[in-house]
Amino acid sequence: MKIHLLLAGLAIGASALYEDQVGKFDWRQQYVGCPTQVQIDRRGKLDRYIVSTAENVVASLSMNTGDIVWRKVQEDVGNKELKHPLVFSGQKNVICSLSESGKMVRLWAKRDGGFVGQQLLGTVESSHAPFVTTTADTCLVLSHNRAIALSLKDASKLWEVELRKSDWVAARAFDGGFAIVGGLKENNEVHVKWVDTKGMQTLNKILDVNSFNPQKVAFTGSHLVGFWDSTVYALNILSDGPDIKIEAKGVEETVFETFALTSENFVAIRTKSRVHILDVIKGFSKVFSLPSEAEAVSEYVNKEGKRFLASVHGNRLSLYHVDGDKELLKDVVFDSELKRAPAKQLIIGGGDKEWEFLVIGADCRTDHVVADITVKKAALEWTREEGLTRIGSVELLDLPLSESQAAIETEFAVDEKNILASFAHRIFSQLDQFKKLIARSADMALELALNMKQMKSGSFSDLLNSVRQSARKSHSGGQPLERDVFNLRKLIVATSLGGSIYALDNQDGAVVWRRYIGADIQGFETIEGKTKIPILVQRTTAFYNFDAQIVVAYKRNGIGHLLFLNPVNGKEVDHQTVDNARRIDLLPFVDGDHLHHVITVDRTNQVSIYPKLSADAIEKAPPVHLFDVNGVNGKVTGYKLDLTTNRLTETWAHQLPHWEDSTVVAIAGKPASERTHSQGRVLADRSVLYKYVNPNLIAVGLLAKSAPQLNIHLFDSVTGQIVHSARLPKVTAPVYMVHCENWVAYAYWTEKGRRTEIGILELFEGDEQQHVETFDSEEPLKRPLHVEQASFIFSQGISSMAVTETEQGASNRAILVSLPFGNIFEVNRRILDPLRPMELTPEMREEGGFIPYMPEIPIATEEMLNYNQTVHHVNGIKTAPSGLESTSLVFVYGLDLFYTRATPSGNFDVLKDDFDHILICIVLAALFIGSYVCRKLARNKALQQQWA
Repeated sequence: MKIHLLLAGLAIGASALYEDQVGKFDWRQQYVGCPTQVQIDRRGKLDRYIVSTAENVVASLSMNTGDIVWRKVQEDVGNKELKHPLVFSGQKNVICSLSESGKMVRLWAKRDGGFVGQQLLGTVESSHAPFVTTTADTCLVLSHNRAIALSLKDASKLWEVELRKSDWVAARAFDGGFAIVGGLKENNEVHVKWVDTKGMQTLNKILDVNSFNPQKVAFTGSHLVGFWDSTVYALNILSDGPDIKIEAKGVEETVFETFALTSENFVAIRTKSRVHILDVIKGFSKVFSLPSEAEAVSEYVNKEGKRFLASVHGNRLSLYHVDGDKELLKDVVFDSELKRAPAKQLIIGGGDKEWEFLVIGADCRTDHVVADITVKKAALEWTREEGLTRIGSVELLDLPLSESQAAIETEFAVDEKNILASFAHRIFSQLDQFKKLIARSADMALELALNMKQMKSGSFSDLLNSVRQSARKSHSGGQPLERDVFNLRKLIVATSLGGSIYALDNQDGAVVWRRYIGADIQGFETIEGKTKIPILVQRTTAFYNFDAQIVVAYKRNGIGHLLFLNPVNGKEVDHQTVDNARRIDLLPFVDGDHLHHVITVDRTNQVSIYPKLSADAIEKAPPVHLFDVNGVNGKVTGYKLDLTTNRLTETWAHQLPHWEDSTVVAIAGKPASERTHSQGRVLADRSVLYKYVNPNLIAVGLLAKSAPQLNIHLFDSVTGQIVHSARLPKVTAPVYMVHCENWVAYAYWTEKGRRTEIGILELFEGDEQQHVETFDSEEPLKRPLHVEQASFIFSQGISSMAVTETEQGASNRAILVSLPFGNIFEVNRRILDPLRPMELTPEMREEGGFIPYMPEIPIATEEMLNYNQTVHHVNGIKTAPSGLESTSLVFVYGLDLFYTRATPSGNFDVLKDDFDHILICIVLAALFIGSYVCRKLARNKALQQQWA
């Protein structure tokens, strides 16, 4: 019996791909994250960059193409940055990486990224930034105020030494062992310790400094270099014991920044007017100076010992020969984009006539530049948009109407009273469309003629292939940014926590436009603890005579900003600043220009509206209600907006139960664009349960701290009525929740079963429908709600959750969950059905379509949307409807990006993608011609018989 039930469950919504469909409707883009440390590896045939990133990744990138050679994704850091980024050090064959803020050491093979070994150093983050350095056979790790030596063969521990409490540490290897230096801001002290190769301490010295700040020091060669005000100091940690001392020297201007260079004992300092290169050994003497506009500076020493210095400012690059005091490149433009993010790091790859540079921007964009010093030109060879690994919010927007679609709309835009003008307008419009059809047909015929000319033989199969090829070329490549017939092509607009806004084409993931708004921006923190830079869609492209418009909300220095953009081209429409904004939202109605106005609510409940509403719009506006959950005191409040005074009036308030011992882990509302196709649910006895479809329903999930327990409350945001409450004991985080139509699905970890479970609540009005046409929250319920609830065992962990969305809501819904090992699993809504019977009755068998209850949700590989296209560290899943009712568009974002289509009910409204249109057209044409010829022959035969 169980086998039959399992097979029935697997048969629901199976949507496996054929081999030739792989990559046809989906794509994946792999990233490494925002680079924090870069080394160049030129050993072997392929030149590569070894990088570590803020997303806890160490990887190898090809210098020629920018492609990932190998990538090692370590523990998921979620939506927040680690306290200390991953650091690494490498020697000839092995890389030693220190991740999780100093918790874990791992060894990797340098050429192929093979795992060598690992060592756990602690269970908490290090109080100071960790440091790692390597020798031929040893990896020295400084973490948790300890120095730990590990073998590069298998990561086994060789020895360990305790260090003094520090805020900053570094080390340098020498013939006799390691010299370790650290500093403590609290006591303004610097300590130096020498340890031999067996872990025996040979020197321990503590020095006082006038002012020590971990943010104002650099480590170059064997020197610790720091500054305060207009004074620079240095300490050579390899000096003999009695000679170890701090040397300080004043400079002409206040120092703002110091950073180490490639060659030992040289350091760069930034002042208001210049960037100076100082020789630490020669008493901080100035070796070279650069303009203060230089955003990033780097040094390169070739095999002959010659030193070169490069700087980047905006889209301009400069290169100098330091020893010869010669200018090789001066402000050479390498990118046509003017409004670039400032460079935060520059790496020189070296060269003879052609030099290679890696420019890392504040928005995590990574550019590889090749410059020719003979012709004084530079070119951008490849770019990696690593800022897309930190997406804060995303929206899938419709593209504008095509020229032909807009022409159809304008056919009916004339005055209907003037019949002659309307008729003439339609005739000219039809003639214009016919002319374009002829032009497209001529292009296809020309392409067919060229293909036939190149045919090797005159066989029918070659002719058929040439026709297919010409048809395929006419529908691909060089397409304008316009809506297709089935509205499957969308624009993916995403904001990055790195300070950029991106627009991607969902056909291939190509960047349509990008806009940098600043690396110093901050997002808005949700009550669940996530950081968002929200995107609000004010006007879509549905109105062809108006431009689409979105607004991006962010903060800079505590002040809110509203950036109004055209999402199709990225051009700025308006910009507003708002003070003390605690909430930003859209009004639920549109004005005469089909525009949703933006409202901001400050801490005094004063409302500002952008742009301002007209008196006519205020008069016609429906009532506007707001729902607010205070994460500090646990108060849930409902407000009504007075558009004449721009004030909020409190209409109801509730205190969340047991708030002192609870925290809000999830809030789920319904999308404003959601549609419910069927208002009822037909049961086995042919009776109907009518759905409780309340558009104002909000689900709030509370997790108790002391006694593990999940409480779910469903609020009507207009009246404040608690429609339903549910309690799940022995439940802990993580908790995920989605809300759709009349049901709420939620995933949680149960301590009792020590597993992940997915629960579902479904609300019904009963066998009589109270709200037939429109729903009114203020109309009291005539009878208590009929609530169905069930839980199912899910054998995998969950990192994100979403629900599919279609244009009319007629297709089956599917819950999409991201799994820890990188797959996106589709759970059909029929599986998550609280009305699944324990046993099938004869009536149910006769009716068909009923699935008996089974506690486990079967995980079939056919239900993996991304098959073998692994997506790491998923932060969210965004779905959107298409023009096909069967198809929902799915965009998954995290460390990687993945886009595909989901069809929970199958492709019932479209032909199969392998349907041969060309062949069927040829067959129909042959049948038509054959029938005509046969008719002619039959007439001739009948005529001859009559004359015979």
